[in-house]
Amino acid sequence: MKSGNKVVDKLLPKGIAEGSLILVEGPPGIGKRVFGYNFILNSIKNNNNCFYLYAGRSHKEIFNESEMYGINLKKFDSKIDWIDCSKLSEGKNAYHCDMSKISDLSTLLHTIIKKNKKVNGVIEIISPLIINNSIKIIYNFLFDIKKRVKRKKSIVMVLIEYGMHPQTEITALEDLADFVIDLRLIGNKLNYQKYCHIKKAIGPVNNDNVKFNLTEKGIIIL
Repeated sequence: MKSGNKVVDKLLPKGIAEGSLILVEGPPGIGKRVFGYNFILNSIKNNNNCFYLYAGRSHKEIFNESEMYGINLKKFDSKIDWIDCSKLSEGKNAYHCDMSKISDLSTLLHTIIKKNKKVNGVIEIISPLIINNSIKIIYNFLFDIKKRVKRKKSIVMVLIEYGMHPQTEITALEDLADFVIDLRLIGNKLNYQKYCHIKKAIGPVNNDNVKFNLTEKGIIIL
């Protein structure tokens, strides 16, 4: 499946294989969430239902944030199951969970994945989940999700923060993932540029570092 993200699609000419776990890694503020929003929107346009696992704001605030980058998720609200670990969201397709209760969260995700013929998703809070639990518990949690989405020929994108975890933990999740999308800030303190690179993939890869930016029209290649 093409990601619908011009940057990622340039680097992955054959797209993202069904049944894949994608790890998107990068520093705070580089745009990982926008990559996630874009992936959800494109998944819906490809006739997939979706889930979004998050915390710290309601899904209505996510509508506002995504709209800033030309991504209208509100229009497709009924196609998205919102899994809110801060319990701020309301609605028939909004679910609440506790980050410290991984077994409950795993059961909820299993229910959501099972009820849909095909469902893609984004997990944006893997870093807080690791902090509230342990890398071993979260590795097993993601391993279980990977098995379930592979059976459904679905795709899950996981967002992780640089600077919050030892490299050994990052490496463990990279080994588990089928695709690793590396977002970097390169340059001096007064003139950082955003770059995207594919560290790991199934199939052919363009090994360039692609410069990108976030605008009101979405993610653009510079």
